[in-house]
Amino acid sequence: DIAIMRGELDEAHGLFAESLEIDRKLAGELETPQARRDLAVSLNKLGDMAVMRGALDEAHGLFAESLEIRRALAGELETPQARRDLSVSLNKLGDIAIMRGELDEAHGLFAETLEIDRKLAGEMETPQALRDLSVSLTNLGDIAIMRGELDEAHRLFAESLEIARKLAGEMETPQARRDLAVSLNKLGDMAVMRGALDEAHGLFAESLEIRRALAGELETPQARRDLSVSLNKLGDIAIMRGELDEAHGLFAESLEIARKLAGELETPEARRDLMASLQRKGDISIANGMLKDAKKVFEELEKLARENIEQLDTPDAWRILSVSLERLGDIAKMRGELGEARGLFAESLEIARKLAGELETPEARRDLSVSQAKMALLARARGEGTGEAAAWRAALEAAERYRAMMPCPDADEVVAYIKKEMAGA
Repeated sequence: DIAIMRGELDEAHGLFAESLEIDRKLAGELETPQARRDLAVSLNKLGDMAVMRGALDEAHGLFAESLEIRRALAGELETPQARRDLSVSLNKLGDIAIMRGELDEAHGLFAETLEIDRKLAGEMETPQALRDLSVSLTNLGDIAIMRGELDEAHRLFAESLEIARKLAGEMETPQARRDLAVSLNKLGDMAVMRGALDEAHGLFAESLEIRRALAGELETPQARRDLSVSLNKLGDIAIMRGELDEAHGLFAESLEIARKLAGELETPEARRDLMASLQRKGDISIANGMLKDAKKVFEELEKLARENIEQLDTPDAWRILSVSLERLGDIAKMRGELGEARGLFAESLEIARKLAGELETPEARRDLSVSQAKMALLARARGEGTGEAAAWRAALEAAERYRAMMPCPDADEVVAYIKKEMAGA
């Protein structure tokens, strides 16, 4: 665990592997509940390492073996510890399901976890039991958003925030304060979806204050990553408000942190965070008319995205590549390089179409509508009237599907924009 906190992942893997070998031997020889529990813990530790490397199939196998042990122990012992262990293993497999885009599978796992955690919190009323309940509520809220169930997501996040704020006030530990920051961000994201930017700004600003303090106190990779994420969220709000200088400063600070962490840790998560920060830096450069700088940033992002797919073939990894290609297409179009733009938009659209078909999430449908709209606008610029009309029809179909899956102001705006453009075509 200490090696992970220091970013020494190879050292951590070696230690966990040795621990697993010992625990597997003892569990086979003793067959006691404690020996079997220790084996499940070691399996989860190596599973966590596999996730950090992007080896999702390996992680799934380790977590599944751990879950089998813990489900048996929970049934045999029925103790709070055994039931909590079962909840933890269900969450780990739920996380893997999300990374694979298996939302129904993830929902089932998280729903079982919530049922366990709610019972334990009611029986024990300990800080740990309450925290577990808060985390389970957040996990199900994330799934609700992906399914377009915004009212359900808001209800779950609000209950989670209430618990997190109570625990942070009572305990004042770094973990409790971090949990509060996470809950604030979740409700801030919901406010953004509703178009309530002032409310979102207040929630994100409170989260940033907590995370800046924790990063200064702890100086751990996790605390620094959290700070980078909060800076990006406030930067996004600044862009929506048209405050480009404010956004630039926030994104620049976030990128500096993300680049350092990616160099130190070399994990898929750290690389993904770097790519998220690069995207924002590129977007602000485009908004400021700095196309040369923007192209350089998005070329770096495309390179990282392709490397990421080789290591981590997930829907999220493909989405990042699609976005980078789309932005490079935008830049080419602005520079009058329409042939180059067409190739970039076409590759981006192919990925977006594939993800929309595989995932059937609101985000994937929105991305597809945007990619189709880019092709329509490019066809207009090239004087291809028939191609433009077909692309707008495809964009509208995807946008209306997005709105049906997730009724929200953003979906209304996307549909209205496409209809307006179609009317003027």
